[in-house]
Amino acid sequence: MSPRFSCPVSAMNCDRLSSVPHRRGGFTLIELVISLALLSLVLTLVFSAFFQISGGAAYLKDRINDEQELRLLLKLVTDDLMAVQYLENHAEKAGESGIFAETEFLHGTDFTAIHFHAAVPARFHRQVEPVKDPRLHEVGYRVVESADGTELVLMRREDFYIDDDMRAGGVSVPLMFGITEFLVEFLQKPGTSTIDAFEDWRTDWRSNPATGDPKYPASLRLTVGVADSEGKPHTATLSVNLIPSLQAGSQ
Repeated sequence: MSPRFSCPVSAMNCDRLSSVPHRRGGFTLIELVISLALLSLVLTLVFSAFFQISGGAAYLKDRINDEQELRLLLKLVTDDLMAVQYLENHAEKAGESGIFAETEFLHGTDFTAIHFHAAVPARFHRQVEPVKDPRLHEVGYRVVESADGTELVLMRREDFYIDDDMRAGGVSVPLMFGITEFLVEFLQKPGTSTIDAFEDWRTDWRSNPATGDPKYPASLRLTVGVADSEGKPHTATLSVNLIPSLQAGSQ
């Protein structure tokens, strides 16, 4: 004998409940559409975050490469400047040796044009075998416009011969494109042990003891700026004291 169904409510409500059909398992069309929309939103957010992370990683990699190139450029220039030489005999005959630096105005900015004698081997313009290199050259750095005039280029000039005008001749090689700053500053006071005396820094130099100027500055401060692929500038500054033998000869 099957058990009787008992309803705790009234007979009318009991009949109404017994007549409601049971719901089958699964999703309705509306639920399926909502689920797909939510899934699409989640996937959009995931891919957006992925591309942002990928873009940030690529930018960071480019930034690191730019910083490395900037440091290498700073080292090259400072290595040359640390090897500057004042040629006594040549200066007596030609009147110029040591360092000749002045500012040039390009694209609304002052840049340093510097020329000097340096006891360094030929770097980019080898005219003889390395063993026959005299390790004494005219070296110069100067910022010029690119061929199409759209950007500035840092050029390094190297002359195998020591002639009367150390600002002319030789072969120039482009070192860096997109230059935004190239400034060499000189601390005039000889024998100083610090390089934080702002009032003593100057942007021009001409080694000429006959006029009272020292042969060598006590210290140098080099600032170089380069624009990356997005046009954002990266700047680095390096201050160095010249070697003791140069400081001793600056009196």
